[in-house]
Amino acid sequence: MLSRAQKNQLYSDAQSQLDACGGMILVHYSGLSVSLLTDLRVKLRAAQSSVKVVKNRVFKKALVDQSQTTSSYESLVSYLNGPIAIIFLGDDIGAGVKVVADFASDNEALSVQVGFFDDGLLSPEDLKEISSLPSMEVMQTKILGSIIGVHRQLMGVLSAVPRDLVGVMAAIEKTKKDS
Repeated sequence: MLSRAQKNQLYSDAQSQLDACGGMILVHYSGLSVSLLTDLRVKLRAAQSSVKVVKNRVFKKALVDQSQTTSSYESLVSYLNGPIAIIFLGDDIGAGVKVVADFASDNEALSVQVGFFDDGLLSPEDLKEISSLPSMEVMQTKILGSIIGVHRQLMGVLSAVPRDLVGVMAAIEKTKKDS
């Protein structure tokens, strides 16, 4: 059993995690071995995310207290029953969600319950859709390619006018020389 000081430390840790995270996913991990949970932690760390197994009662208190000041975390309280692990997502939400979705598809013992991002709940289906999106770098490359492509097309059209004018003038000059 945890002492009051240990519970206060867990509460403080939960509060700081809630302040720092970009979003979170609640998962049931019943039946997941320690080695698999460690594997998930390593994969999440590479995506700048983390997984924490917390006491439900302490985390409920942190959610309720946090929702009074910053956002509507209270909607997550009803999902905190049973063996729950919280996955705190970093700045690149998509990368963390992709890791969780891939890991859950490989390990049936990990069951995604709900996600939370931008003051709203996300169903497991919503999270699966997010995981199917391309990574942030790929999206940025596509957007940049689209912008550059339009720019190049515009430059091609604008440079075609003087080039064609020179061609017409050369044809007129040749016609005058021939006549």
